[in-house]
Amino acid sequence: QGKTIVMVESKLDKIIQHADRILVLHKGQVIKDGSPQQVLSEGVLEEIGLGLPSYPALAKSLQEQGRYRGELPVKIEQAASMLREVLHGSH
Repeated sequence: QGKTIVMVESKLDKIIQHADRILVLHKGQVIKDGSPQQVLSEGVLEEIGLGLPSYPALAKSLQEQGRYRGELPVKIEQAASMLREVLHGSH
């Protein structure tokens, strides 16, 4: 606690596992500042041409198909839980 680490990375798969807060910059301006969950859920990445990381993208696709109603997973453990929920619900 009490320490800040600044990472500059365009591959969000590497960041969301560890970040408490993400700032999205576009053309030199901060366009989103929030938790990984907020940044992934609000569509700002798609608006500027960045894709979602792999497991949030899968969750979004499952949401669009009506097969998943939860939040987009930020951590791999959440993605595993989402998949168990989807697979269990499909039986």
